[in-house]
Amino acid sequence: MNLEYIGRQRLKLRLPDRRGALIGVSTSALKQLCVAYAKAAIFRDELRAMRGADHNLIREYDLVCREIEEDVVRHLALQDDRKASPTTGR
Repeated sequence: MNLEYIGRQRLKLRLPDRRGALIGVSTSALKQLCVAYAKAAIFRDELRAMRGADHNLIREYDLVCREIEEDVVRHLALQDDRKASPTTGR
């Protein structure tokens, strides 16, 4: 199971306005965020499918997923800023 791929695909669905950046950026940090997102989202989905699952735990994982989404957006914005700023060679 390629967790980076799964996380990246799920993030493309959750962040449609950032799809292009998610396709074009492949930094180590983004790869780690994609893996973390896949793990959190898969576990949350498994909890949702369980009968009698702890709803507080599901809400916690909803929050974890949202926080990772926010981290991804920040990371992609930083990458955009780096592309827009010419390097000075210093």
